[in-house]
Amino acid sequence: MIAGSFRISGPITFECDVLIIGSGPGGAVTACELVTHGLDVLLLEEGPISNSSRVITSAQGLQKLWRNNGLTVALGRTPVSYAEGRCVGGGSEINSAIIQRTPSILLDQWTKDYDIKKFGGPELAPHYDKAYKLINARFPLMPSNPLSEVMIQGAAALDWQISPLERSDDADGKRSMSATLLKKALSQGLRLVSECRVDQIIFKGKKAYSAKAVALDAQGRRQPVVIFFKDVFIAAGAVHTPSLLLRSGVKKNIGRTLRLHPTLKALAYFPQLIEAQKHILAPYAVTEFMPDIRLGCSVFRPGFFGMALAEDWQYRSHLQAEMDHCAIYYAMIRAQGIGRIYSIPGLRDPLVTFRLTDQDWALLRRGLAALSKLLFAAGATEIFPSIRGHSGWHKDDMMAADPSLENLPKKANPFTIHIFSSCPMGENQERCATNSFGKIHGLENAYIADASLIPEAPGVNPQATIMAIADRNIQHFLKLRNW
Repeated sequence: MIAGSFRISGPITFECDVLIIGSGPGGAVTACELVTHGLDVLLLEEGPISNSSRVITSAQGLQKLWRNNGLTVALGRTPVSYAEGRCVGGGSEINSAIIQRTPSILLDQWTKDYDIKKFGGPELAPHYDKAYKLINARFPLMPSNPLSEVMIQGAAALDWQISPLERSDDADGKRSMSATLLKKALSQGLRLVSECRVDQIIFKGKKAYSAKAVALDAQGRRQPVVIFFKDVFIAAGAVHTPSLLLRSGVKKNIGRTLRLHPTLKALAYFPQLIEAQKHILAPYAVTEFMPDIRLGCSVFRPGFFGMALAEDWQYRSHLQAEMDHCAIYYAMIRAQGIGRIYSIPGLRDPLVTFRLTDQDWALLRRGLAALSKLLFAAGATEIFPSIRGHSGWHKDDMMAADPSLENLPKKANPFTIHIFSSCPMGENQERCATNSFGKIHGLENAYIADASLIPEAPGVNPQATIMAIADRNIQHFLKLRNW
């Protein structure tokens, strides 16, 4: 158990100044600031406590820390698989620890489009700085590894821009929320209950009044929990925050604008030894085509290699004994498509849909072609894109004449680990769920504090932006309340 957290033993009622639902980057930033100012804060997390910030890809880690073992699907003409953390610390426990700022050009555009007060690049800069310091974000000190060399050599051969990626880690491992902000907040009086799912928030007029939840006791039995509070911050993630609000009767602009970063992978074979499973990742990204397309390296473990082979065993089975010569890379796009979240009575999880636009598919084709060009330039001799029934490319010029790229929506297997924008913030009440600082429109004491608030896809890993916005918003909240 994390010091300061506890497990209930039977039915219980809590009272607190502030209830926070969800312990990912947004919830952790909010909790830490509130307890520092002396408030009585109760933090509820649906998932379990992580025992190690290093566990990100093992079978045990997938089962314990990822929702639905890491496999959830947004339905549509072409389904998009997505992954979410479901544990204390949320996505910070399972991600690759890459920390990036959303380009200022996008922040400034969202300020105008969504009418967000005191927002934009200059306004968020000090909050980004604070987030980076809290989690020790820095450029990697490690020497280049074979995964990195593939990207560096390929980009150099093509004269493409490649950039190092800042990461939040140190000698003790990943600087996740459980290792940093939550640890600090618990030492200052935060109360944390894990394996506790909030089913409904109760409202009286325009005020959130209480919440109903169910928690597991030490024997795994479900126990009812009731919480009374003065203010509530919902930080359950871009899918489950809107799902909870919909179950609670809050509907205006909730869950109608889900955005994500659709991504296609490519399995590559190299004559040289890669031994990808020995390396966490390549802390570089090809940024030549940013902000719309980014090329990078995917986490590689035997299980993921097996999944890549199983995607089309007919054409890939010959690589089974060649794992040390293989690696997986990706092309990620900033999509224009929009998804929706539905809360359906009787179903524990929400129904999620997403539709990629024609422009999105054009970007995916372009990104996949660029990725393959990069890998061939780095010495790959076989590339198998994440397309069902695809026999692979064995030389660069095969891509240009490949008809399967035009039929991508029928055969592609897109996925994402970046989801956001389901409850955008801003004063434009025709399209925004909250005001400029996360307070839900029409309610007096209910706030959102997670990736749901990011107005559109940022084109980069979202953790730093989630933390910066959460810090900005909670400072505004504290100032209004004179705390």
